[in-house]
Amino acid sequence: MGAGDPVEATVSWRNLEAVQAYLGLVENGDGTRTPGTTPLAVTP
Repeated sequence: MGAGDPVEATVSWRNLEAVQAYLGLVENGDGTRTPGTTPLAVTP
């Protein structure tokens, strides 16, 4: 995998109220550094 290559990822949450909106941040890295982040918005 190289920079700019598409990847598939699955993100899940547990025990959240379904009527709320939530924000999340996925960090993309190799375990030693975080070269990028992807913000997420989850709405009902």
